[in-house]
Amino acid sequence: MKINKNDIPITMETPGTIMRALPNYGGMTVCFNELPKGTDFTPLLQGLSNDSCHCPIGVILPKERYWLNTTMAKKRP
Repeated sequence: MKINKNDIPITMETPGTIMRALPNYGGMTVCFNELPKGTDFTPLLQGLSNDSCHCPIGVILPKERYWLNTTMAKKRP
């Protein structure tokens, strides 16, 4: 499946942040979030199991350096 991010409805928008979500797209909810450089979610995840998000996460990133910490991450073959 393929979809343009502009076709995903905006669910929240603030200066520097745009969050989009499309439920029931191929049996899953598709989200596309644009956040300011340096955004740190660590404080939001504190107290959760392993201090990590419990949702399985698939990530596609532009060609830049990113650091992603998830205990559920697996490499695709």
